Amino acid sequence: MKKGLQIFGIILLVCCAVLLFVGWQGRWDAGEEHNRSQSWEPFLKKSPSLQMRYYNPLDCGDCEEKTVATLDPVRQKQFGEICGARYGITDLRACALRLDR
Repeated sequence: MKKGLQIFGIILLVCCAVLLFVGWQGRWDAGEEHNRSQSWEPFLKKSPSLQMRYYNPLDCGDCEEKTVATLDPVRQKQFGEICGARYGITDLRACALRLDR
């Protein structure tokens, strides 16, 4: 019985560690006008956090090209969150350059 509890504890710790270090980036798949779908791409975070889902407002499929300067404050915050979690970059312009934008 003790061994079973130890194994359960180890499995629980591994699952918690995975949840802290794995994030999911939402992206829109290109398609017909009303037939677009959203997919999720997993990535390893640079530092642990409880947030699991991230959105990159510069990655919008078929929409027109966006820049960091044209984003509203809410979208800039979303972009900052994914830059920090995925790439460890706090400067939004440097992150946009890394993404070839």
